[in-house]
Parts: sequence; structure tokens; C-alpha cells
Amino acid sequence: MIGVVEAPSGSDSADQLLHELPRGDVLRNRPLGQIAAQCRNRHGKEWRDVARWRIASASYDELGESWTSTSEFRVRQA
Repeated sequence: MIGVVEAPSGSDSADQLLHELPRGDVLRNRPLGQIAAQCRNRHGKEWRDVARWRIASASYDELGESWTSTSEFRVRQA
């Protein structure tokens, strides 16, 4: 399936969860599509690319509670 990434078993140190960053962090203030963010339901296992979603032009800090309370967002660290 296009846009779906299986969650790795265990923690992957190359990923940064956006909710763990301090408010105002550079990554939290850049558009999600620009930083190649991925999203998953907090109770799910599949990560999905958000680049083609309507929210891709919004930053994490701009998302409403309906997104941030039910979903996790991550970016890959180089």
C-alpha cells in the first residue's frame, strides 16, 4: 500500500516524535509536508506519509487538538 510504513519493532533512534519536542522548536514550526512527516493513530501500528494530505501545509504547532490528541507525528533524523 502506498504511503504506509510499518512501525519498527522497538524504538528507532532515527525517528523524532514531534510531540516530544519543546513548543516552538524548529521542526514543530515547519510545514509537515516540508519535513516529510509521518502520522499514525496513537493506538495503531502503521505510519502514513502526510505529504499529500490537506494538513501537509500546516506545522505541528498549528494542528488542532483533534489531530494531536489522537495521532503521533514523526520525522526521520539524518
